[in-house]
Amino acid sequence: MTAFSEYVDKACSDCLHIKYCRGGCPYNAIAPSGGELEGVDPHCSAYKRIFDELNERLNNEMFNDEPMPGMENFGMQSPRKPAKPGVMALMRAIVEK
Repeated sequence: MTAFSEYVDKACSDCLHIKYCRGGCPYNAIAPSGGELEGVDPHCSAYKRIFDELNERLNNEMFNDEPMPGMENFGMQSPRKPAKPGVMALMRAIVEK
């Protein structure tokens, strides 16, 4: 695991997602090569696309959308319904359980 962590620090140093991805799953990275460390998780490109999409949606919701529901009391209009399911709506649903 230490070798994988050190490899990720070098191989992924310019990746925007390194702080939370950390090279993906170590097992997925090591198993295809018979236990040898030859790279990061082979699903890296898929993870990047997912993380990019989540980051874009979250940033749009946080900084470019209209105010959150309930803000009408403060003189702000209710938000319009987003074209895609919002990350903030999912987070609210989880917190409210």
